[in-house]
Formats: sequence, structure tokens, C-alpha cells
Amino acid sequence: MTIYSDPVIEGERAGASDSVMSDVAGGMRRFFGILRRWRLLVAGCVVVALLVGIFASAGAPTGYDATAVVLIDQPALGGVPTAGLASVQEISSLMPTIAALAVSHSVLAAVRRQVGLSEPVSALRSAVQVTTVTSTITLDIAVHMPSAHDTTAVANDLVAQLNGALGVLSQGVATGATRFAAITLQRPVATKVASHASRTILLALVIGLLFSVAAAVVLDRS
Repeated sequence: MTIYSDPVIEGERAGASDSVMSDVAGGMRRFFGILRRWRLLVAGCVVVALLVGIFASAGAPTGYDATAVVLIDQPALGGVPTAGLASVQEISSLMPTIAALAVSHSVLAAVRRQVGLSEPVSALRSAVQVTTVTSTITLDIAVHMPSAHDTTAVANDLVAQLNGALGVLSQGVATGATRFAAITLQRPVATKVASHASRTILLALVIGLLFSVAAAVVLDRS
């Protein structure tokens, strides 16, 4: 069976296709014509956006992060098998208190003196975050500071000062034989925080270009 195409229908289809292509071409010519007429506005907005992106990336906070993972334990009970569960339960109930102790004024002031920081204790507190790991007797001690040396030193000394403070806490809740201790499971290593400067500048350029094009189209119609 042979199927013949209708020349009239084929002609209408070709005409419709040519009309669409002509409309698209006309729209593109009008769009680029607007850009040519308002090229100074577009260029100015792009330059301003580029400068804003550069200043924003330059002013973005940078620094170093370091995290120490610390186990809270009672080493003196290591040779008493029956005391293990009771010890874990006791420490678990005290974990929020121990986390708060790690960022207390006395501990942070001792860290500040030991490391030789010039910043006040309030600034050091904002640079330190201590969180309890769910369903464990461990702490994550995270430090963010501008200097790699200070970041590592603060994280390490915070563990040492917490150890001393735990001795005082032990006297109130346990006998001297079951003194609490902070044992480092993961030593802190300072890693530089990425600034994402190129991404910030590229985003500013895209926003500036889109804004300038939209403004040019609106102004050309008015």
C-alpha cells in the first residue's frame, strides 16, 4: 500500500516551520539590539557585580578547623569487670555537665593563659564548640581559629585543662579511686577552611549580568 503525502498539508507545515524560525530570528535580533543600545548599562552592572564579588570573597572569614575526639572514662576501674556498666551509666548521665565544663570560664581562661592568646575568653568561647556524641561517652571538641598553630594548640590544651577540671568534678560525684579522665581518641589536626572565592565571584557575575539584562529590557520598552 502506497501512502501519498498531500502537497497542500506539506506546504502548510513548511510555512509554519518557516514562520516559527522567522519569529525566533526576529526575537534574537531584537534582544541583541537591546543589548547593543544599553551596552554601557550592562557593562557597568557587570563591573559593579564583579567588584562586589571580589570584596565579598576577600572579606569572607577564613581560618582553620581542628577536632579532637575525647573519651570520658574512669581508668581506675579497668580491672573491675563488674563496675564497667555502672561506670558507663554514671558517665553517660554526666555528659551534658562535662560538655558544659569544657567551655566553662575557668577551663577556657586556663587554655588562654597556657596557649598565650591575646583574645578575651568570650572570643575563645565563640571559637570552640563541644558536643556530646549520641549514645556514647565521647565528646567532639571542635576549634575554629585564624591560625593553624593556635587551632591545634587550643584543641590539645582544652583536653588537658578538661582533665584537670574532671578531677574536681570527680570529688563531688565519686571517690578518688574512680576519678574521671579525658582520653584522646583522635588528636586534632588543623585543616584550612576553603574560602570559595571563585564561586562567590562567579555567582556575583551571573547575578549582575541577569539584573543588567532585565533592566535593559525594561528600560527599552519604556
